Amino acid sequence: MIANIITLLRPLLTFAVITLFGVHRTLDLVLIATIPLIFALDALDGYIARKRNETSELGKVLDSVLDRIIENTFWIYFAVVDAIPVWVPIFILVQCFIKDSSLQQFLGSTKTGWTHAVIHSRINSTVSCTTQMLAFTSLASASFFNDPIVEQGSLILVTVAVAYYFIYILCTLFETITDLCLKRLNQ
Repeated sequence: MIANIITLLRPLLTFAVITLFGVHRTLDLVLIATIPLIFALDALDGYIARKRNETSELGKVLDSVLDRIIENTFWIYFAVVDAIPVWVPIFILVQCFIKDSSLQQFLGSTKTGWTHAVIHSRINSTVSCTTQMLAFTSLASASFFNDPIVEQGSLILVTVAVAYYFIYILCTLFETITDLCLKRLNQ
């Protein structure tokens, strides 16, 4: 129960950040600091759910859906305010559809191998969350400070995040195609 409340708090904070950013300079600093908090709460909700033995299928699905909503909301926001090119959120949306696709669920996935390690590990989730959090915080900071060096650093972080998504897509497609081929060979 507590974990689900924390999970539901994250999109509310996300919408508050994008709605209020730019309203007042002092508030902007608080909102920039809220971005890492949103991602820290993602780790906290899972930790609390496991510690309190409150894990559930609903909680897992809710967490996953809200993760996609939060990340895509930020990517779209930064494209709308012209901080990043519009192809970035489009690419991220495509990655999300591939990642969460019914096709992949229908075909199943291997439980071993390097693609499984890349796609399904906690390390993958941690790297993905950290990369996004750094990119979003940096993009907001670049807007706040209006500094070309911070802006360039932000674009580097966005490039790293996009590259990570691209590697994820390749691994997912490789795993899915490999699984499909193996299933056909075993028929």
